[in-house]
Amino acid sequence: MKKMSPASHRSAASPAKPLSPVVHLLLGGALQEILNALQRMFPHAEEDLTSGIVDDTLMFDKDEGPSISKPSKNKTFLHFFRSAVKQPTSHRPRILLAGRPGAGQTSHLAPAILHALERFTVHSLDSAVLFGVSSTSPEEACAQVFCEAKRTSPSILYIPHIQQWWDTAGPALRASFLSLLGSIPSFSPILLLATCSVSFQQLDPEIQSLFREDYEEVYVLRVPTQQERTSFFQDLILNQAAEAPPSKRKTLSQAMEVLPLAPPPPPRKMSEQEHLRLEEQEEDVLRELRLFLRNITERLSLDRRFKAFTKPVDIEEVPDYLMVIKKPMDLSTLLTNIDEHKYVTVGEFMADADFIWKNALEYNPDSDPMDRNIRHRACALKDTVRAIIRDELDEDFERVCEEIRESRIHRGETQPDVHTSSSLYLTNMRKKKLRLSCFTGQTPRVCPFTMRRKLFIVSVCSQRVVRKLNVKESRGPWAPRPSELLRRAVAKTDGAEVEPLEKLYARLAQCIYRHRDNCNKAELLQEMKTEIDRFS
Repeated sequence: MKKMSPASHRSAASPAKPLSPVVHLLLGGALQEILNALQRMFPHAEEDLTSGIVDDTLMFDKDEGPSISKPSKNKTFLHFFRSAVKQPTSHRPRILLAGRPGAGQTSHLAPAILHALERFTVHSLDSAVLFGVSSTSPEEACAQVFCEAKRTSPSILYIPHIQQWWDTAGPALRASFLSLLGSIPSFSPILLLATCSVSFQQLDPEIQSLFREDYEEVYVLRVPTQQERTSFFQDLILNQAAEAPPSKRKTLSQAMEVLPLAPPPPPRKMSEQEHLRLEEQEEDVLRELRLFLRNITERLSLDRRFKAFTKPVDIEEVPDYLMVIKKPMDLSTLLTNIDEHKYVTVGEFMADADFIWKNALEYNPDSDPMDRNIRHRACALKDTVRAIIRDELDEDFERVCEEIRESRIHRGETQPDVHTSSSLYLTNMRKKKLRLSCFTGQTPRVCPFTMRRKLFIVSVCSQRVVRKLNVKESRGPWAPRPSELLRRAVAKTDGAEVEPLEKLYARLAQCIYRHRDNCNKAELLQEMKTEIDRFS
């Protein structure tokens, strides 16, 4: 009868539970690291409990173990002769999850570990178990838990908030706990799992003596990384916030006749004032473009490697040059073209810049040893120009320049001049930069002459200027884009623990639920921005 567990202990709810799909994005990596460490220090987790390979004599004292039949003559009781190949061995397996308050060690990680080890019986030593039964003293309840852990081994002793538990327990309970813990045979497969909300150095010295850092028995939780926070908020902000409200139409509406789309209305003719305003905005952008292109050209001119390409080829020294080269080009001519406003896009500038190295390779054949040095410098010029454009050109800036060029062609102010090779190169360059930033998690460098946000709000296309202005006036305050909200949420939560991140996630989800029936998401995005800015 004394070996029976009280009904209050048997009916206690198990603390084991898996990580939720949302929290798994934050703590999935930490959980896998802890389980890998557990497999090394507690190999019984990989064994089948029904195999019967665990020797009961290693888990019970003489006066508390179950009745065991007499062994056969050929069986030995010398434990150090047991086969390490056939049977797992662990020496006082223990692990402590330490971290700051709100890191999720007690609310998420410890229950997830117990869920992963669900084949083992869990015996909790929290304050509710020790002080919740009025008929027994805390010392007797503690002794009963240890007895049950030995009887059901392999098993787990679980102590959440071990520092608070230690401060609450009196001297008698502490002494009983340490005595009972030391009475467990050293090779018994009984795992001690504990959590604390302070650093390991701040724990009581007696608690520190139970866990060894050099044996990976202390796992310190880190704050979620930038990639983990991005994955945590990405689906909520980019997908769920943009989800359209449920349709209230009946299914009979699907049988209605499908009419062809009406032709778009003819473009409205711009007034003189709108035309002047558009030209001013275009000139602001093109001025930034000229500063950018002039900076690149001057840097190339100051490079000693490209001294031969700074001025036009002297026809008197090379009489046959124009017979071979149809369009001469050099760095000084590029600067002249920039000053004369001949370039509206970077692609047009690249097309002329490419003539410099192409002409050098064409006029100086590889068969002549004297010309190889010029060919090397021409190839270096080509790679340098492309490297600068790739690293410093802002994609949105180049896109606006292309819209200005299309708008001027539409208005008849510029003749179409397609630069196939340079446009194709810039398109491929943008794709490569996008793929590179996705794999490395880095943001491409921005051109130092990037225009301000107001240039992006008003389109340079004549057909879209009035429409965008009307939309902005009807919507009122400017609403952020979902991608901007995601970047703001990730940056604002830098260094935050798991529980504050969960709180912000819930607040954003409540915003989405309140605006679930609205087709216009501008008010929702503004409210989500307010919640993110409120985070601290």
